[in-house]
Amino acid sequence: MGFNKLWLPEVESLQEQLEKLGEIEFGKHWLRRFQKSDATIGSNESHIFIKPFTDFAYNEYKQIFVKNEMDTDINK
Repeated sequence: MGFNKLWLPEVESLQEQLEKLGEIEFGKHWLRRFQKSDATIGSNESHIFIKPFTDFAYNEYKQIFVKNEMDTDINK
């Protein structure tokens, strides 16, 4: 079992990635990476830059999960 570290790039790199992926995919990408990590390493500015996008992606994902759970039709 390992210890997964997430290295955050500088804000300039994150801005380029945001322009390339778009807000939704950027948020999903970083949310997946944060969920898999045990620790994050990088500047506070990078974390602050990413946080609104990951918060949005998390809240959207949670709503989709709840909706899918309500729509399942399981015969027991």
